[in-house]
Amino acid sequence: MNRPLTHQSEVFSKDIDNDVVYLSSPLEVSMDDDWYAYTNKDHFWMKWRFSFIKDYFESRKNRIKNILEIGCGNGVNMQLFQSELGVTIDGCDLNETALKLIENVAGKKYLFNIFDDNNQMRNKYNSVLLLDVIEHIEDDKEFVKASLSCLKKNGTVIINVPAFQSLYSKYDKNMGHIKRYNKELLETMLTDLGLQIDYMTYWGFFLLPVLLLRKMVMFFTTKKITSIGFEPPHEIINQAFLLLMKLERKLFPKPFFGTSLFAIAKKTDN
Repeated sequence: MNRPLTHQSEVFSKDIDNDVVYLSSPLEVSMDDDWYAYTNKDHFWMKWRFSFIKDYFESRKNRIKNILEIGCGNGVNMQLFQSELGVTIDGCDLNETALKLIENVAGKKYLFNIFDDNNQMRNKYNSVLLLDVIEHIEDDKEFVKASLSCLKKNGTVIINVPAFQSLYSKYDKNMGHIKRYNKELLETMLTDLGLQIDYMTYWGFFLLPVLLLRKMVMFFTTKKITSIGFEPPHEIINQAFLLLMKLERKLFPKPFFGTSLFAIAKKTDN
């Protein structure tokens, strides 16, 4: 997903196709659409990432409302909020193809460019999710800044990104990832934007051998990069990784190293 050349695009006033609310014009995004064929709410990686979100919101049961996922793709996290927390959230994306894949969710599905100045979305949400989105953006800082316009004062932004540039591989390139992050890089960005960081941790320490193996395999691979890099070869493997998730989360709640980086920060001013 690349930042548009302008901050304003044509605004649509009606719903078109599959209940998608069009607030902006569709734009090409830096993302391999094949990824949507291999991801669902039962995929171990999606559940692993969501476990951190679940922990956060379960401790705030009476305050789970008005949540927007920016870069919602095919709606897997919208489904996980419903199935794991019984909560309805809204989602927005610029990928029209992905939005039309979203099924079985009660939340609003917006085709919306966050660089557009739209009164309907401004200061509307208590929480904004940026889950493995900003690594696709050239000017990631400006993208996060624009995302904050949807957030109320004292609202929270929840971010997940791939960790450590040394793990960057052909898979990242195929997925449209511009870079991977470390704590210092992400912390600097968030604090520069005036956000107060409440929580930050690496995760996926036990996945490190898998990513190193994937990086080597990708060196010799030119086809089916997304499926080889992300799809578990069998449900038994998927279940094995879920067991690893439970083990890591119990033994290492905040690993010093991992394959992903998760953060929660608060917007403290208008």
